[in-house]
Formats: sequence, C-alpha cells, structure tokens
Amino acid sequence: RSHPYYASNVTCSSPLCSEVRTATSTDPGCSASTCVYGIQYGDSSFSVGFFAKDTLSLGSQDAVPDFLFGCGENNQGLFGGSAGLLGLGRNKLSAVSQTASKYGTYFSYCLPSKSSSTGHLTFGKGGTVSPLTCCHANI
Repeated sequence: RSHPYYASNVTCSSPLCSEVRTATSTDPGCSASTCVYGIQYGDSSFSVGFFAKDTLSLGSQDAVPDFLFGCGENNQGLFGGSAGLLGLGRNKLSAVSQTASKYGTYFSYCLPSKSSSTGHLTFGKGGTVSPLTCCHANI
C-alpha cells in the first residue's frame, strides 16, 4: 500500500518497529510488511495506523531528519476530527525526545483562546510567555 504523504514506512522487520511498544505499551502489528501501531487513551479514544519516518520541517530553515511518527488511519474519540496528535512526553518516540539532540528537552506551547486562532509550539529554551500574549522564538 502506498502513502504519498510521507517518505517511508517503517517495515515490520526494522528494529525501529519494536520502539512502538515503548511508546504505546502495545505490541506493534504488521500489514503488508509495514509496522502498524495502535494506542488507546484513558478516555477510550484510540488511534491505529502505520509507523513512518520522514524529515520534520520546523520553520523555513530547520529540519529534523528521520523523524518517526504514526500516520493514523483510524482515529476515534475527542480528537477524531483533528489533523494529528503530537506526543510531548518522555518516551523515546515523543517529539521532545526526537528533537532533544538539537534543542534539549525543553519545549513550550501556547493554546489559542479560540479554534480560529493559531497556537504556538517551540522546542528549546527560546520561547517566552507574557500574561496577555503568547510569543515564540523563531527556530
């Protein structure tokens, strides 16, 4: 099965596939030689999809090669209509861990007050927050 929106599937035989268990506490599956993840959250929301790898672009000038992520094909629950999920925990596959060699294990984020506004996520120590507005450093 071909997915045009990312560079490469992680294969079932790749050592990277076993990392799914560390992040999800669930053994990975296999479909057409592609590593499949499944995760269920405390509110019974879940995501099932293919484990993939691509370059993560951050801003116009920075990138993280070989960024590992799940490409959810069956997402149910409160985030069902969302464009994606981003892990900010301590496990090896979280965005924070995968960008740590470049930015350290620091991040900050600002959620918008309404869905029509834009939030900000910053990796590294460069982000600042004031009481009235939320700003971020260019990374």
